[in-house]
Formats: sequence, C-alpha cells, structure tokens
Amino acid sequence: MAVTVNVNNDIKWTFMVYINGDNNLENAALDDLNEMKAVGSTDKLNIIVQLDKYSESGCWRYKVNQGSLQTLQTLGEQDFGDPNVLLNFVDWAMTNYPASRYVLVIWDHGGGWRRKIGESVKGISYDDHGGSIDTVELGNVFDSIDRPIHIIGMDACFMQMEEVAHQIMYKGYYLVTSQETEPGDGWPYDTILQELKNNPNMDISQLPTIIVNKYMASYPGGGVTQSSRILYSREVAYKANDLARTIRSNQNVWGTVREIINSTQHYYYSDYKDLYDFAKRLKDNASMPTSIKNAAQAVMTAVTNVVTAEGHSGTSLANSHGISIWLPNASQFNSGKASYSLLDFAHDTEWDEMLDDLY
Repeated sequence: MAVTVNVNNDIKWTFMVYINGDNNLENAALDDLNEMKAVGSTDKLNIIVQLDKYSESGCWRYKVNQGSLQTLQTLGEQDFGDPNVLLNFVDWAMTNYPASRYVLVIWDHGGGWRRKIGESVKGISYDDHGGSIDTVELGNVFDSIDRPIHIIGMDACFMQMEEVAHQIMYKGYYLVTSQETEPGDGWPYDTILQELKNNPNMDISQLPTIIVNKYMASYPGGGVTQSSRILYSREVAYKANDLARTIRSNQNVWGTVREIINSTQHYYYSDYKDLYDFAKRLKDNASMPTSIKNAAQAVMTAVTNVVTAEGHSGTSLANSHGISIWLPNASQFNSGKASYSLLDFAHDTEWDEMLDDLY
C-alpha cells in the first residue's frame, strides 16, 4: 500500500498524532488531548488525532479545535500495534488534510529498537488488546509513504536510537524523541502548538528545537532527555561502522573496550547507551591505538553534526548527547542478537559483528 501525499500550500501545517491509549496511559492520553484543545486548529494549522482507549472499544478520529473535538470518524476497535493501522491513519490524514508541511507524532510506550517477537521489551505503540510495532515494521510504514514527513516525533521512551533512525532514514527531515524514559505526561502539546499557531510561517528546522526546549522546560525536576536529529544523512552510521571495523582489527584492546562499554552513559535499559559518550571514552583512553582514537573522534563529530537540538537534566544523565546505540553486556547481546540482526543498521554496518567479537 503506497500513500500518495497531497499538498495544499494554503495550509502551512498538518500535525498528526497517533495516540495509543489502549493501555495504562489512557488518562495521560486524555490529558494531552486537553492540551491540544487549549490551542486548537486554525486556517494555517490542522491538528488531526486518531485515538484508541483502554476503557472503551472503538477508535476515534478528531480534528482538534480550540476548546472542542470535532469527531471526523468513529471506527471499530483497532489494534494500534498493527503497522497497517498507523499507515491507514497517515494515508487518511494526508489525503483529507493536505498541507505544505507535515508532522507525525507516534504517542505511547516505547522500547527502542527491540523487536516484539521473542523480546520482553517491545518497539513502540503497545496495544493491550493487540500487539506493538517493531522497528522493522516501522520502517515498512514509512517506506509506503511516497514523500517525507517533515518531522517525525515519537512521544515515547527510548526511541532516539541510531538503529531506529537508520530504519526510517530519508523518510523524514527530523526525528524528535527521547533517549531515556519519558514521564507519563509526555510532550507539553499546549506550549508546543501555541508556538506553531503563533508562527505558522516558521522554518521547518525551528519546530524540532521548540519541541525539545518546551519539553525540557516542562520538567524542572530533571531526569529527562529529548533531542532532535536530522534524517537525511547517514554520517553517524558510516562513522559508527568505521569505528566498529577499527575495534574489530585491534583484538588486544577488546577487554578495555568492554570495560568502557560498562562505564558509558546508560539509560533505564542499561544496554542502551549514549553513542557520543562511548566514543569520547575510547578517544580519551590512553591504551587505545591512534586508529581507534581517530575513528572515535569521527563518531563524535558526526553526532554533533546531525543532532540539531538536545536537552538532558539530572546528574545521572549528564553525559547524554542526543543519540543512543545498543551496547550490551554478554548476556544482553546473546538474548538480543537474533532480533538485532534483522535491522537495517545491522545489515549495513559491522556494529553487531563488533559486539559478537567482543562477546
């Protein structure tokens, strides 16, 4: 199924939100809908939502107006963990609400790159009455849309990973999401959308930075991350591949590399680690050969080049730089390597081969 995108240059933005509240996040979903209603659509901004709830069977498509929801369609129960349900929503929203700029936010639990089959941690969009969308399936959804969505947002935990971005590379301009867990309140849609409503002529590059800044400001207590990265450059993957290949060719330092992996900035899932911090620790380690130090510096430069906005707060997240990657220990690698091998990032780089060498 290919989605053909219509363009209406009179409408500046269509902001699509795929809200999977068919789980323990239903109340948070309704709260975020209220935040959207505080702003509402205008003649320059369409806020279009597809909502699933846990407490009630069915699925609703809304245009969010200021102070109210305009019901556009009422559907039967949908499995929001089915990638075709997501694709159908995008197809319908873009067909019926064409614009010159598109945002798609996938709203729900997130688990990073992991595949749902055989894994205790899933990909994204967990439906308690259905399944979840794994990273390969997510890539297939975006492959079926015949032009980029300008901003892809994932209001979900852990999704700012190189493996996830690589799977949807060139399918959007920017990816905005979190390296760490997100609080249940997620994005502050009222402050984000108010900026867009006030300035619909803003450049596409401005909105990802606004999302990151408004998100960080909404959690003054700390303990959160949010970042924006470009999706039209594979520089990080290329340089990560070079680093992996260089590590593979220096077997004498593999033990030290394993120690560095263990000390690298990690998140709630300890095998998700900050890529820049890993590279910096390699570069700063006196026992590393020059070839690894140079490859590590190239990774650091690549991350800096593709991350357009980054925020983190709290001492436990101090070494975050905006992109996570899979850096497991031996047992985590053995339990996850079969699913990891299905990812485009694993096919296109020697990252998994490096991990296999190390463990």
